[in-house]
Amino acid sequence: MGEWSCNCKQWIVQLYFKQKISNGRIVNVLVEERLKVFKKPVWTTVFNYKARGTLSCLLGSSGRFKLALEVLNIIEAQMQVDNETTAT
Repeated sequence: MGEWSCNCKQWIVQLYFKQKISNGRIVNVLVEERLKVFKKPVWTTVFNYKARGTLSCLLGSSGRFKLALEVLNIIEAQMQVDNETTAT
Protein backbone atom coordinates (compact mmCIF):
# COMPACT_ATOMS: atom_id res chain seq x y z
CA MET A 1 0.00 0.00 0.00
CA GLY A 2 3.01 2.23 0.27
CA GLU A 3 2.22 5.66 1.64
CA TRP A 4 -1.28 4.73 2.78
CA SER A 5 -0.13 2.82 5.85
CA CYS A 6 -1.36 2.35 9.38
CA ASN A 7 0.89 5.25 10.43
CA CYS A 8 -0.87 7.50 7.95
CA LYS A 9 -4.25 6.44 9.31
CA GLN A 10 -3.09 7.11 12.88
CA TRP A 11 -1.93 10.53 11.80
CA ILE A 12 -5.32 11.25 10.22
CA VAL A 13 -7.15 10.25 13.41
CA GLN A 14 -4.86 12.41 15.54
CA LEU A 15 -5.31 15.41 13.27
CA TYR A 16 -9.08 15.01 13.25
CA PHE A 17 -9.82 14.22 16.88
CA LYS A 18 -6.99 15.86 18.82
CA GLN A 19 -6.23 18.90 16.68
CA LYS A 20 -9.83 19.29 15.41
CA ILE A 21 -8.76 19.66 11.77
CA SER A 22 -11.38 19.11 9.06
CA ASN A 23 -11.12 16.31 6.49
CA GLY A 24 -10.29 18.73 3.69
CA ARG A 25 -7.59 20.44 5.72
CA ILE A 26 -6.15 17.02 6.70
CA VAL A 27 -5.65 16.29 3.00
CA ASN A 28 -3.79 19.60 2.62
CA VAL A 29 -1.59 18.87 5.65
CA LEU A 30 -0.66 15.43 4.33
CA VAL A 31 0.00 16.76 0.82
CA GLU A 32 2.31 19.39 2.36
CA GLU A 33 4.18 16.44 3.92
CA ARG A 34 4.51 14.94 0.41
CA LEU A 35 1.96 12.18 0.94
CA LYS A 36 -0.41 11.52 -1.93
CA VAL A 37 -3.88 11.31 -0.38
CA PHE A 38 -7.43 12.14 -1.39
CA LYS A 39 -10.52 13.21 0.57
CA LYS A 40 -12.41 9.91 0.26
CA PRO A 41 -9.85 7.71 2.08
CA VAL A 42 -9.42 10.38 4.76
CA TRP A 43 -13.19 10.56 5.28
CA THR A 44 -13.43 6.75 5.30
CA THR A 45 -10.66 6.47 7.89
CA VAL A 46 -12.35 9.00 10.19
CA PHE A 47 -15.79 7.41 9.67
CA ASN A 48 -14.51 3.88 10.39
CA TYR A 49 -12.66 5.06 13.49
CA LYS A 50 -15.81 6.77 14.79
CA ALA A 51 -17.88 3.65 14.12
CA ARG A 52 -15.48 1.00 15.46
CA GLY A 53 -13.11 2.90 17.71
CA THR A 54 -10.13 1.20 16.07
CA LEU A 55 -8.06 1.43 12.92
CA SER A 56 -7.69 -2.32 12.53
CA CYS A 57 -9.50 -4.11 9.73
CA LEU A 58 -12.57 -6.16 10.44
CA LEU A 59 -11.92 -9.86 10.70
CA GLY A 60 -12.18 -11.45 7.28
CA SER A 61 -12.38 -8.16 5.43
CA SER A 62 -9.09 -8.36 3.60
CA GLY A 63 -7.59 -10.67 1.05
CA ARG A 64 -9.11 -13.45 -0.95
CA PHE A 65 -10.87 -16.47 0.48
CA LYS A 66 -8.42 -19.33 0.80
CA LEU A 67 -9.21 -23.00 1.13
CA ALA A 68 -7.27 -25.09 3.60
CA LEU A 69 -4.78 -27.53 2.11
CA GLU A 70 -6.83 -30.46 3.44
CA VAL A 71 -9.92 -29.24 1.62
CA LEU A 72 -7.98 -28.75 -1.60
CA ASN A 73 -6.65 -32.32 -1.31
CA ILE A 74 -10.19 -33.67 -0.83
CA ILE A 75 -11.41 -31.77 -3.87
CA GLU A 76 -8.48 -33.00 -5.97
CA ALA A 77 -9.06 -36.63 -4.87
CA GLN A 78 -12.76 -36.38 -5.72
CA MET A 79 -11.94 -34.87 -9.11
CA GLN A 80 -9.69 -37.89 -9.82
CA VAL A 81 -12.56 -40.24 -8.98
CA ASP A 82 -15.24 -38.34 -10.88
CA ASN A 83 -14.58 -34.98 -12.52
CA GLU A 84 -18.31 -34.52 -13.15
CA THR A 85 -19.10 -34.20 -9.43
CA THR A 86 -20.94 -31.00 -8.53
CA ALA A 87 -20.64 -28.94 -5.38
CA THR A 88 -23.74 -30.51 -3.85
